[in-house]
Amino acid sequence: MKRINKVGEERRKQIRDFIVMYNQEHGYGPTFAEIGKGVYITSSSCIQNHINTMLENGMLETDAEIGASRALRVPGYAYVKVGEEGENTKSS
Repeated sequence: MKRINKVGEERRKQIRDFIVMYNQEHGYGPTFAEIGKGVYITSSSCIQNHINTMLENGMLETDAEIGASRALRVPGYAYVKVGEEGENTKSS
């Protein structure tokens, strides 16, 4: 029987939401250090473990190698940097 880790799930939702917000504000993804600061996690290995889990279960995607800076995306979102034509939108 698979054990559900509700604390881990909530933390991964916080990380996802932070990545969405950061992308909307900057037009590119945050570094792992910025994610940690944004969701109040000081352990870089903890961030790495959450990111790996999120990539494995499809919460995040990337075209780069695991650990590549600023390469994380949240599926279903299209980003346009604030101040450019268009808006930050969630794709249908």
